[in-house]
Amino acid sequence: MENNKNSTTFKIPVSWEELNLHVAKAISKARRSDTWAAYSRVSQVNPREASYSMETQPEHTEQYARTNGAKEVLSYADPDQTGKNSRRPGFQAMIRDINAGKVDVVVVHRLDRLYRNMASLLKFIQLLKLRGVRLVSVTEQLDTEKWWGQIVIAVLGCLAEAYLHQTSTNTRTALHARRQKGLNLGRIPLGYCNGLCSTCTDINGAGYCPLYGGPDRPESKRGRIAVPHPVDQQVIPLIFQLYQQNFSFREISVYLNHTSFKLPDGTPFHFRPRRRLGEIK
Repeated sequence: MENNKNSTTFKIPVSWEELNLHVAKAISKARRSDTWAAYSRVSQVNPREASYSMETQPEHTEQYARTNGAKEVLSYADPDQTGKNSRRPGFQAMIRDINAGKVDVVVVHRLDRLYRNMASLLKFIQLLKLRGVRLVSVTEQLDTEKWWGQIVIAVLGCLAEAYLHQTSTNTRTALHARRQKGLNLGRIPLGYCNGLCSTCTDINGAGYCPLYGGPDRPESKRGRIAVPHPVDQQVIPLIFQLYQQNFSFREISVYLNHTSFKLPDGTPFHFRPRRRLGEIK
């Protein structure tokens, strides 16, 4: 019997994974048009980095999708979101649509927009494989439909994870160095300030601190060391005394906010609680 060159030999799947892959490919071929999911993410919105801004990424990815045959483009975005994990609203919405069979291709401006963790990235790529969905990176010109693209994506994923590890290591080193020098870590505690009186931007500075607008305090080492605030430092021992007298936190707060006090030189003042600028009315 003469072989028909146009016939297709069907290979019986030997595992559930292989069967799912066959089904996903069949569903993908049955679709009338390609639907591309354009995903964008930045850890911090920085207008100085226009190439990775939340305005530029969607524009480039959608243009790339349209140029390469996309009939429909679904946009997903996560501004101010880290790539360390998948707990991102836009990313989760995209995964739901992928599982629902609404997406044929996922396109990103750069691979690390998806993840900076190699294990999670490979898991995501495996999900796309099982659903018959391609992954395309505009900047790296990568496509998981091609074997070379699969190799390069794995390598770039390793580099993205290495960059994250290096950044975390540098941050821990810098914090350890500040701790060894006795410098403040994080927000300056109540009762202290940075000592930069000449350029003070504290909302409780003008009309409250007697040193506001004056020369910088030399003991602050140009703002590196927290120094006692001339007014707020008077409140710390008072809070301690009230707490020893079994005042509750709420009672202490009410007392401080509604009582007039005097500085050591006799100047009267009302204690101002710390507030963020957006909370001032």
